[in-house]
Amino acid sequence: MHVGFPCYTAGEMLCQPDCFAVTDTERSFATVKGAELYIEACKLVGVVPVSYFIRNMEEPVMNLNHHGLGPKGTKAIAIALVSNTTITHLELEDNWILGEGTTYLVQMLRENCYIQEMVSTFSLPIINSCLQGKQAGL
Repeated sequence: MHVGFPCYTAGEMLCQPDCFAVTDTERSFATVKGAELYIEACKLVGVVPVSYFIRNMEEPVMNLNHHGLGPKGTKAIAIALVSNTTITHLELEDNWILGEGTTYLVQMLRENCYIQEMVSTFSLPIINSCLQGKQAGL
């Protein structure tokens, strides 16, 4: 049994109760991507989707500063970013992400090789270490 979501595709993550406490394990999201995946993730974690994120998912720079994501909103963002190949710069300052949200971001960064820079006010050494490891090919 895998723990956490680095071992799953973005769609599989939504169906893993050990990782996201999702009760609907029968539905498969393997083909869901982009905005649709993000909206489904928001429904499953119980948050309102950030329209700015949906509108700008295909831009290289994503500025989500001051959106009040919290850990659950960060989880939904992380699920969508696992398979996103466009965003290379992610800004997440002032979002009350906390340790729980940081964990989701670190797990997402293990799978997403496109994000090269992240600006945030949370656990910066952990995120920087993860990004440096990706750049070094670890």
